[in-house]
Amino acid sequence: MILRTFAAGLIGILTVQGTAGSARAADWSIAVTERTQVTEALDEDTQLGVEIAELWESQEDGRFGDLGVAVHERRVLVYGMVPDDASRDQAIRLAWSPDNVDEVIDEIRIGETGLVDLARDRLITAKLQAKLKLDRDVTSGNYVVKTSNRVIYLLGVARSKAEHAIVKRLASDIANVRNVISYVLVKRDPPS
Repeated sequence: MILRTFAAGLIGILTVQGTAGSARAADWSIAVTERTQVTEALDEDTQLGVEIAELWESQEDGRFGDLGVAVHERRVLVYGMVPDDASRDQAIRLAWSPDNVDEVIDEIRIGETGLVDLARDRLITAKLQAKLKLDRDVTSGNYVVKTSNRVIYLLGVARSKAEHAIVKRLASDIANVRNVISYVLVKRDPPS
């Protein structure tokens, strides 16, 4: 029963990731943070993610199908695989296209991604998200977690250096993770 449930879940992951090569381009995320204008910020981040994904999808050759974009407070993380340097350059140019982008973080790798790789990366992301939600010392909604080629990318805002260290440790402890790269901003720790 457990094996059948796992297999059904894996097929679901592979189906979503494998459709038309563009599912990954639409794979954008937003972290809910302690912001004063939460609704406006979420709407803006959502719009930026959608706009960038649509720009990639409008390229008819499908070379951006293995890219993902995560947006947090107008900071854009672009990750995944493309076939060559020219594709990387174009993907980054397109990510800068929307007017409201403050920063684009380039974590694009050259190469190809297989279905097994996508499934493994999704599983790693899900494990870390679950760990963050269960840890009482972490505000999980402040983090965007994405995995590509067994590298975990973190984006968001940590309440403190201690919280940021916990998140990085939890990420590093997951099986099959090659590296953890953090673009998390840390709020100032309160004076002791």
